[in-house]
Amino acid sequence: TGTTRTNTHHTTIHVYMEPLEIGQQDGSSRVEIQVPVLDVRTRYHFIDLKIFLQFLLLFILLVVAVAVLIVFDTSLFTMAVVNETNVTDTNYKDEPNPPPWPKHSVKIFSPEQSKDEILNLIPTDPTYRYDHPDTGARNQIGYTSERHFTQERYALLFKPGIYRDIPFEVGYYVQVLGLGSDAREVVFDAKERDSGPFVQALNKRDIVGGRPGLSLDCFWRAAENFETRQNLLWAVSQAAPLRRVKIGGTLYLHDAGAQASGGFLANSIVDEVVEYGSQQQWMSRCCEFRSSTESKKMDGIPNSAVWNTVYVGCTGPAMPTKPRDGTEDMPNHRGPSISIVSDPRVVVEKPFVAIDSSNDEKDSYKLHVPKPKFGSNGPDLGSSNHEIRDFSKVYVAGCRENEEDVFVNSGIQRALDDGKDVVLTPRIYKLDKPLVLSRPNQVLLGLGLATLVAPPDGKPCIIVEPHTTEGVRIAGIMLEAGAFSDDCKRSNTCSLLQWGAAGDAGNPRNPGLLSDVFVRVGGSSLDRSVGTNVMVKIHSGNVVGDNIWLWRADHVELRDGEDANFPEISQHYHQTTKGECPVRVGLEVTGDNVTMYGLAVEHTTENQLVWSGNHGAVYFYQSEFPYDVDTTYGDAGYAGYCVTEKVTDHVAYGVGVYSNFRDAPVEVPTAIRHPPFEDISFVNSCTVFLNNQGSIQSVINFEGAAVTSMEESPSYVP
Repeated sequence: TGTTRTNTHHTTIHVYMEPLEIGQQDGSSRVEIQVPVLDVRTRYHFIDLKIFLQFLLLFILLVVAVAVLIVFDTSLFTMAVVNETNVTDTNYKDEPNPPPWPKHSVKIFSPEQSKDEILNLIPTDPTYRYDHPDTGARNQIGYTSERHFTQERYALLFKPGIYRDIPFEVGYYVQVLGLGSDAREVVFDAKERDSGPFVQALNKRDIVGGRPGLSLDCFWRAAENFETRQNLLWAVSQAAPLRRVKIGGTLYLHDAGAQASGGFLANSIVDEVVEYGSQQQWMSRCCEFRSSTESKKMDGIPNSAVWNTVYVGCTGPAMPTKPRDGTEDMPNHRGPSISIVSDPRVVVEKPFVAIDSSNDEKDSYKLHVPKPKFGSNGPDLGSSNHEIRDFSKVYVAGCRENEEDVFVNSGIQRALDDGKDVVLTPRIYKLDKPLVLSRPNQVLLGLGLATLVAPPDGKPCIIVEPHTTEGVRIAGIMLEAGAFSDDCKRSNTCSLLQWGAAGDAGNPRNPGLLSDVFVRVGGSSLDRSVGTNVMVKIHSGNVVGDNIWLWRADHVELRDGEDANFPEISQHYHQTTKGECPVRVGLEVTGDNVTMYGLAVEHTTENQLVWSGNHGAVYFYQSEFPYDVDTTYGDAGYAGYCVTEKVTDHVAYGVGVYSNFRDAPVEVPTAIRHPPFEDISFVNSCTVFLNNQGSIQSVINFEGAAVTSMEESPSYVP
C-alpha cells in the first residue's frame, strides 16, 4: 500500500494480489499464479497523476508478461508442481503412428514380398547339416543352441494376407506376431509341405536318451496371432508360448521323441490332434480341439504329456472325456495325470499389436487390450471383446538403436507418467531405476522378448503402485537380476517385480495381468554374483498370471577361454554351484484372489513358492529344487510349494515338483506344504526324481510315496 500527499489532497493507492488460473485447455496441467491489481481510492476528487500513471504502466507490463508466458510455455509456472508429483513432463504429445520401428530388431513383412526376400530377413539359430538317424534322410538342416544366451532380440511382424511356402525356424529370443485384428487374417499356407513358423529339437546330430537332439533347451521364443493351414511343429520347453493361433493340421509338441519340458498353449484352435509325445508336462487354456478322430497314443500312454497335463476352459471333441489322477499305471509307465477345469473364474488375454491398412497412404497401428472374461470356455480369435487403442497414445521405446540406456529409460518413465501405454521394442534395457506404473488400465508390452535388467542398487525392474492401478497389464517381458547390492543382502526384501502393497484389494471385475513374463537370476551375465531376494512379489489382490517362468539359472554362459566345470553334463555351459546367482524365493503372494495359469518356479535356494493370500488359485505348476545345495537344504524343510499358516482357502490343479540333487544326497521331507483346512485343495499332485542323488520323501503334507529313482517316479497324490 502506498500513499501520497499534496497540500490539499490525500490519495491512497492499494496494490494487492488476485489469483488467476492458467493452464492447458485439456486440464492436464494447471497452476495458480498471483498477478497485481490496482485499487485506487481517494478521499477527494483528485489524485497525483504521475503516481497513478506509474502504477498503471506497471500493471500493463505485468499483464503483457503473463500473456506471453501463457501463449508460449506454461512449464515455468508448473515446475514446482511437477517436482512434487514426480512427473517429468506435463506436455502430453501424440506419438507417431506408424512408429519408427528399429529396422534391425523389428522385421515387418507383407504378402507382396517374395519368399526369398522374407526368408533372407528372418534370423535363425546357427545351422549344420546332418543325416537323420531314424529316417535315413541325408543332408538335413539342423539348429544348434549356440544363441542360448545371445544379446540379440527380434520381433517378426506379419501384415494380414497369405504367405505361401515360407517355413522358418523360430530361434532364441525371436517372437512371431501376426498383425491382424483377427488371428485368421494372417495365414501361412503351402502346396506340398508345411509352411510358417516351427521349433524343432536342437543339436539333432547328437543322440540324447536314444533320440536325436534335445528340446530341453528350447526356451525364450514365442508365436501368436496367425493361422497355419498345415501341421505345426512346436517342440519347446518353458518360456516358449504359443497363443491365439489356428492350426489347420496336427500340432506336434515333440520332435521324434526328443526330450521336452513344456509348455503353454492358450486361446487357440487345433483342427486335428495334438501329439504330446515326449513332453513331460503341458498346460492348455481356453483352446478348442476339433478333431473327431481317435487320439494317437505313444507306448500305451493316453494322448497327454508324460507326467502332468492341465486343461482349463478347453472345449472340442478331441478333449479327454474325463480327468485322470495318475495312480493307474500304464504299461511300462506310471501316470499320467490329466486335470480338466471348466468355467475358469477369470481370464484376461494378453494385449497385442495389430494394423489398420485401410489408409492407403500409411499403416496405422493399434493396441488391442482384451477385456476380462468370467466363467468363459473356448477360444476367441476375434476382437469384439477388445478395447482398441490408437498408437498415437502408445509410446514405442528403443527405436533409436544406439541411444544410451539412461535416455531410453527416462523416455519410458516419462510416457508412463503421462498415462500412455508403452511398447518395448526388442533389446536389452539396462535400468538405472525402476519403471513405475501408477495409472489404471496401463499396458507395458514387450516385443521380441524385450529384457529389463535390474538397477545396480538392487531395486525392482518394475513397480506397480497400489490402489490406483487396477487393470494394469504387463506382458511379453523378460526380467534379469543385476548386481546383488549390500542393501539387498542386509534387508532381505529386494525383488525384480513388485506389484502393489498390503491392503490393496484390487478390482475383481478389472484384475491386473502378468502374461508371458519370464524372470531369471543368472544365465547370460558373466558375473555369477548377480542376484536378488525374491524374483516376484504380488501384494495386491485380484491379479492374474498367465504363463510365468521364474528361473534361477542352473547353467550360465562360459567366460572366454573357460572350460565347462561339469563337461559330462554339458560342454557348452558352466553349471551353477552353491553361492552363485543367489535368490531365496521365486514367487511371494500376499494378495487375495490371485490366479495363476501356467506357473513354473525353479532352483531357488529356499522355498520355491510362498503363498500367503487367501482365495488363491493355481492351474498347472512345475518346479525343480536347486541342483547345487547340500544336505542342510533338506534339513531346513524347504518345499517346492508352500502355503503359509494364515491361508484358509486355496486351490491348485496339476502340481509337479521334481528333484535333481547333483552335489549332495539331499532328502526333502515333502514337496508341498499347506495348512489342514477344508477349503484348501490340491488336485493331481506329483513328484519326480529326475537324476543324480537324494530324494523327495513325500508328495504333499507327508503323504504319498517317496521318489528315490526314476523307476519310482512319478509319485502321485490325486
